Parts: sequence; structure tokens; C-alpha cells
Amino acid sequence: MLFRPTYAGGRAWPAVLSKAKPCFHAPHTDLAGELACHVQAFGCAGCATTQIRLRYDPDSARRAAPVLAYRYLKWPPGEEMMRNWRLDTKLHWLLIILFLLALATGYVTSRYLIPHQSKAPSPGPPQAAPEPTPAPAPGPVETPTMPPARAALGVIIDDAGGNAGLLKKFLELGVPLTISFLPEYRETPEQARLTAQAGKEVFLHLPMEPERPTLAQHYPGMILTSMSAAEIEALVRQHLERVPEAKGVNNHEGSRATSDPAVMRAVLTVLKEKGLPFVDSRTSPRSVAYKMAREMGILAGENEVFLDNEKVVEKIKGQLRLAARLALKRAERVSGAGNSLPGIIAIGHLHPATLEALSGMIGEIRQMGVTFVPATRLLK
Repeated sequence: MLFRPTYAGGRAWPAVLSKAKPCFHAPHTDLAGELACHVQAFGCAGCATTQIRLRYDPDSARRAAPVLAYRYLKWPPGEEMMRNWRLDTKLHWLLIILFLLALATGYVTSRYLIPHQSKAPSPGPPQAAPEPTPAPAPGPVETPTMPPARAALGVIIDDAGGNAGLLKKFLELGVPLTISFLPEYRETPEQARLTAQAGKEVFLHLPMEPERPTLAQHYPGMILTSMSAAEIEALVRQHLERVPEAKGVNNHEGSRATSDPAVMRAVLTVLKEKGLPFVDSRTSPRSVAYKMAREMGILAGENEVFLDNEKVVEKIKGQLRLAARLALKRAERVSGAGNSLPGIIAIGHLHPATLEALSGMIGEIRQMGVTFVPATRLLK
């Protein structure tokens, strides 16, 4: 008596209801009565000892069937059951998504992140081990070839003594430089000593009166045209005591003082006593310093290029190229005596832009055939 009963609406009741223990009483006349008997048989395992009072008339069975079905079979599902079912469904989908993500992660890791080992070749017949190739004998390290030097460039860096950190960077450049110290800075003696220990040439940057009198107020100890010869000589000696490592002197400012023969004679007198040369910074075209020093038998030189009147790196590089070309032209006209090379003197200042330009131009200037030398190597 297995069948699949339906209720109002046409949907089938659960199959388990149709598998209930059949009733062996008198056959029922309609589906509702038979359903009621089956529900009764399923609930009490026998009509004779039923615990559910159910009349077998069709109307009672039709009314009782949904109630009994929900009570014993939990069908149709209630709101709480549907809510749990929806939650279980979401959990199942979440687990499926996590499983797919794990698969994708494993694939990407094995495909792209873990380096694959090449497949081992199948073993073949044994072969004789190759004889070791002797290592080549070490040869000389190749370095960029530099053309032979044909001219010299002496670079004087003025205004040292006030910035120890920047001075240290200039001293670390791998070329000879002449560092000229202003005497009024408190740290000048110590920095001049360190510069000499670093193998760089030291000069005294002697403050001298400019054409603009207002500038003289900012430089204590400046040589003035209003001073007597005795005052000038005493002041020069005083400044030299601040820089005992000085191998020469060049003027700071001095456009007015270097144009005055009386002032220059007093200055050069002291330098001659000390055996020190003088380099004219050429701050004025009317300067008599170089000519007078030569007449007094003092080694002298003069600046031919100011490198950093404009504190712009590219323009300073252009001035360095100009200085190198002028040095080469000088070498074409003059032959150096002994091992010395002819060349020129150029003046820059203790400034970051000058440092950057100079460090970037060392190789280029050497490639032009110009070598860096201390300024005293170019004096006459």
C-alpha cells in the first residue's frame, strides 16, 4: 500500500509518510481516510493501541493530516527551520568559496612563487669527467686611459676658516688644491693645521680694502689705504701668525688697496722677509700687485679665471672648462722649466655649488690633458 499522498495545493507529502506502516483495517474509501490511517499507523505502530484519537471519517483525517505531518515529520517547515536552513546554506557557500580560494592560492604559489627545478635528465651511460681548465693568469687591472698632461691648472679655494664640514669635503677631493684662509675666523688656525696635514697647500687670504668703503666695516683687520706703512706691516705679520702653515698669500677683496703702490710695497716687504709668494686675485684691472712683486724679486702669480661669481653648478663647470682651455693655450706658447708644466691659476670659493661642480669636472679636465697642481707650482 505504498503511495505518495498529496495535500491541498498539489505538492507531494514527504516520501517517508508514504512508507508508514500500512493499516490492515477495512479499506478506506478515499485518500484522506487512508492518509489518516497511515499517519496513525506511523505514529503508534498499530491501530489497535493508538494513542492519537482520530476518527476515521474523511473530514477528521483531512483536518488532522497537516497537523500530524508537522508534529511527527516537521513538514512543512516552520519559520525557525527555514531560517536555520538559510543559515546552513550560507555556511555551505562560504566553505565552498574558502575551498576554491585555497585551491587558487596553492596554484599561484606553486606556479609563480616556488622556483621549479629542472627535470633531472635520464641517466645515461657513464662519461669520463672533463679535465679541469686551468684558470687564466691574473693580469693588470684595466683602468681608463688618460692622455698625458700637457698643461696645469692651479685652483685656489678662498674664504676658508668658517665652515669645517664643507672644508672637509674639499679636502677629500682627490686633486691638489690650494686652500686660502681668512685670518679673522676663530677656527682658522685649527682648520689650517688640518688642511696642511691632509696634504693640501695653505694660503693666507689677506683682507684688503675694496673700492666700496662700506665693505671694510665687515672685515676686522683689513689693510686700508689710510694706514701707514708701519701699521700695514704690523697687521700683515699679525695675520701670518694666525696661519703659520701658509705657503703664500693672496688678497681678499682689495680692489682699492692693490691699486695703491704704497700699500702694496708695505705688504710685499713683509712677504719678502718671510720668503712667501703673492698671488694677485685681480679684483681690479688697475692692480699693481703682480708687477710690483716681480720687480721686488718675489715669486708671484695672478688669477686668470673666477670660477664661481655665479653660484650655479653648470655655470661653474663652464668656467672650469674655460680655465682648462686657457691652460692649454698657455702651454702652447710657453715651455715648462724642468718637470713643471705651464698653466694658469683660477680662483673659487668655499661653497657647495663650487664643490659639486669641481668634483664632477675632475675627470673631464684630465681627459682634456690638464692636470691639477698647487698654485705655487705656477708662480714666476
